[in-house]
Amino acid sequence: MAKIVYDVTCIVIDDDIDLRDIFVELLGINNVTVLGTGINGHEAFELYKKFNPTIVFLDEFMPDFDGRYGMEKIRKYSPHANIILVTSATKNELKFHKDDITAMIEKPIQMDQLMAIVNKMMSLHS
Repeated sequence: MAKIVYDVTCIVIDDDIDLRDIFVELLGINNVTVLGTGINGHEAFELYKKFNPTIVFLDEFMPDFDGRYGMEKIRKYSPHANIILVTSATKNELKFHKDDITAMIEKPIQMDQLMAIVNKMMSLHS
């Protein structure tokens, strides 16, 4: 597994608590510092403002304030934020345009694939 070689901080936003907890644990094992977690797009925006993380891991489908809401608020606040969409949707079901997000990872999460995306993203921004 390709571990992170950069100083990476993140927030993880997903309404599935069990999935989010496992995801947070796996990120920690791979040297990604999780600064906060949330359950909807509103919390994503608030956590982003509070912590200014390197990466936002954002679920698409959540009750109340979905991932699109969170992405739009974060983009208005910080147009160049690194947002990785984490979704179980097929490409035809996505409500996001490819320019809305930095990258996308499909559920169930494959950590090797995710870490490769994060390392590539960080190498381009370092």
